[in-house]
Amino acid sequence: MTWSGKRKMIYAGSIVFIGVLIAIRIVYPIFTKAPTCFDGKKNGEEMGVDCGGSCQKFCTLEVNNLILLWSRSFRSSPTTYSAVAYIENQNLNAEAVGVPYEFKMYDDKNTLIARKEGVTRISRNGRSVVFEPNIVVGNRIPKTTRFQFLASPEFVRVDVNKADRLKISAKEMKFENEQTTTPKLSGYLENKSLITVPDIDVIAVLYDKDNNAVTVGKTYIDVLKGDTRAPIVFTWNEPLFTPVVRIEVIPQFNIFSVDF
Repeated sequence: MTWSGKRKMIYAGSIVFIGVLIAIRIVYPIFTKAPTCFDGKKNGEEMGVDCGGSCQKFCTLEVNNLILLWSRSFRSSPTTYSAVAYIENQNLNAEAVGVPYEFKMYDDKNTLIARKEGVTRISRNGRSVVFEPNIVVGNRIPKTTRFQFLASPEFVRVDVNKADRLKISAKEMKFENEQTTTPKLSGYLENKSLITVPDIDVIAVLYDKDNNAVTVGKTYIDVLKGDTRAPIVFTWNEPLFTPVVRIEVIPQFNIFSVDF
C-alpha cells in the first residue's frame, strides 16, 4: 500500500474513532442515567414505582388509609343543600393531594336526587372537611348523603419540622342570632408564626349537645401574614332551631404553597 493510501486509512480510522466516542458520549448516559422519582421505574432506593425511599411520594403500604368519620347534607335554602364530608388523616407527615371525590344525595325512598364531583386535598395529621355548597335539589329533601373517593389518594411527604412552625387558630369566636333568619358566627383567625400563609379556606362546624353537627359554614382568607390576625365571618340564611354548644373552626391550605 502506498503512503498516500495508508494516510487515507489513518484519516478514515480517526474519523470512525471520533464518531464512536461521540456516539458513546450520547448513548451511554441514556442507559446509565441515575434513578429519579419521575422515571416511571422502580429503581434506586424506591419501594415502588417512583414512590418510597427518598421520593416525596409515598407508596400505598407506607401510609394509613383516610378515615371518613361522617358525611351529611345541610339545608342552605329551600331548594339547595351543602354536602359535607368530615375526614381524618392519621399520617403525621403525609398529605393527600389531588384526590377526586363524589357526593351523592338520596331521598327517603333511596332515590338519587343529586350528585356532585370535585377534587380535594387532605391535610396531614388531623381532620379535614370536604365542603360542596349550594347543590340544587329542587323540592326534594336529602335523607342520606354518601361520600366516596373516586381514586386511591396519593400521599406526599410533608416536612414535619417546617409544618410544626405554623401556628394558626381561631380566636374570640362569637355566635349570634341563632334563631333568627340571619345566624352569624364571627371571630379572628390568628397566625402566631412568622410565616405568611396564602389561600386559606376556613371551615366552621357547629355542634349540638350530643356532638352532632348542626350546620357547616365556609369563608376564605386570601393571605394571612406572620404574627397577624384576620377577621372571619360565617353567615347562614335560615335559623338554627337546634342550640349550638360547641364550635370547631378548621383552617385548610396547601402547605406546599407556603414559603418557609
